[in-house]
Amino acid sequence: MKVAERFAGSAIGFEPVPGPRRRRARWAWTCVALALLALVHLVGPPRRTLAWVTALDVGHAPLFGAIALAMLQFLLASPFASRGRARLYGLAWLAAVALGAGSELLQLGADRNPDPRDVWSDALGAAACLLAASTFDPHTPFSAASRKRARAICRALALLLLLLAFAPAVRVADSYAARAAAFPALCDFAGTWEADFIATHRAGFAYTSSTRQDGAEVPALRLDFEPALYSAFKLIEPYPDWTGYQRLRLVLRSELDHPVDLVLRIHDRAHDDRYADRFNRRLTILPGQNAFAIPLDEIRRAPDAREMDLSAIARLSVFALAPAERFSIELLALGLE
Repeated sequence: MKVAERFAGSAIGFEPVPGPRRRRARWAWTCVALALLALVHLVGPPRRTLAWVTALDVGHAPLFGAIALAMLQFLLASPFASRGRARLYGLAWLAAVALGAGSELLQLGADRNPDPRDVWSDALGAAACLLAASTFDPHTPFSAASRKRARAICRALALLLLLLAFAPAVRVADSYAARAAAFPALCDFAGTWEADFIATHRAGFAYTSSTRQDGAEVPALRLDFEPALYSAFKLIEPYPDWTGYQRLRLVLRSELDHPVDLVLRIHDRAHDDRYADRFNRRLTILPGQNAFAIPLDEIRRAPDAREMDLSAIARLSVFALAPAERFSIELLALGLE
């Protein structure tokens, strides 16, 4: 065990190791940190899916853990080294978090918007790695045999912080699993997994219940459309493979006393952002319950210059064009038949 701990301390760059090896460790951690930082900011995901975005978000934790260790090594070789180990660890954590916050601010005005959750992930990763590193540092009390329990507590706390940083990835994986289990329903309203795949523009949504024509009470999703040029509810990344099915079925219920028009839009991953390269259908919603069954052949043939790939559906949207007032529609069913 002592050999393993000495090896870990040597790899991190702590004494007792020769001076040149300490310098190599310091520069190695710096190169790793800079490479990871460049990877995050210069290389985008192959596809902007929820899975890839989440992976990049939680990746901030190990990235800024490595940055915090690099900061610590520079502080150990600086005039601050005489100020006590605890203070050095605190300064290394603050420096890593400040760098994380600064990297987010640099994204202002770019195509990648700053996200405070990334700074939170940075802070968790930096704290976890510094806590773990402190238990291998021969100049902290944790290296004494009488403090084995304290070292174990620090390592357990570091693991807890890492698990907290990776919790969003676990939740998103669970949402993907729930999406697959619900198919051929694209929404089942039985849980809240749909929320991970829903986006809105000048609109809102809420889980609710509704009464069908047969009198049964069923879970539903209330769609709230706002007065705007474009008010939309978007199902991003619906279950993508629609092959083997014949129809898309929607059931919508309106408590309004007059008809309203909505537009249904569907496109695949190859969509080129042209209106003619997707499926568009106006839906007139009458008072009461409205059921629509749209043949998938019509969706497949909708693009003007190609066929839509029904094995790679990327988005389904329901939107209102320039509504004069705020109104709500209940979505009772959305799935394939």
